[in-house]
Amino acid sequence: MKPKHIALASLSLLLAACGGADQPAKIPQNSAAVCYNADLYQAGNRYTLRSVTDEKLAFNFTMPGSTDFEGKAVSQLHQTITGTEMDDDMPANTFYYQFDSANYQIRQPAMLMALGGKESVVYSKPAQEQQFNLQPGQSHEQTFTMSEANPDAKETTVKFKRSFVGMEQQSVTAGKFDSCHFKIEVDTTEADGSTDKYVGHQWIAKGLGVIVKQQRGDQVMQLVDAKIGDQHFPAK
Repeated sequence: MKPKHIALASLSLLLAACGGADQPAKIPQNSAAVCYNADLYQAGNRYTLRSVTDEKLAFNFTMPGSTDFEGKAVSQLHQTITGTEMDDDMPANTFYYQFDSANYQIRQPAMLMALGGKESVVYSKPAQEQQFNLQPGQSHEQTFTMSEANPDAKETTVKFKRSFVGMEQQSVTAGKFDSCHFKIEVDTTEADGSTDKYVGHQWIAKGLGVIVKQQRGDQVMQLVDAKIGDQHFPAK
């Protein structure tokens, strides 16, 4: 894959992860753990985010179920992006997730990128973490590298900070949701020394774990359709 695809993946994976896939412990009071959903990654679940300003642009997420990755069971989240001028040059990503429910934490050790009939595993070392056991105003910071599974692969270094702003209600096409608001700050450094910085915001639905809205700069994506277990949004 081209370096730009790894860079795109660094943004995608940071904005893709949402609720959990294992039975959580007792939820601490006022914690973002209320947005960690035990059932989100069951096979057959799906959701779609669509741009507020460009209805053609959509992020489509499906849950194929669990699989084996290097001898360990992982849950999968498959993502495609449609409606861009780069559709033919946009990889489809499958994120591999592991869960620490006692600490309301998601770990993502790797992802599978597919483009033009070719597939490549991209590793995060150490595994990228999404922490939900945060009180309003608390943050989780981490530095990790991303690179393909070949000896000549060039590493991208990612520094990210994820802060829990607090609970907010969001009204989107799919409905009205009480949501955890996270602020995400990302610095990336490529092997050639080039750097990039961005700030994103993400709202995750309480009790569901699904992304309700996410924002980076002027781009705002909102939840327009979802199936989580027997629940449909908007309601049918």
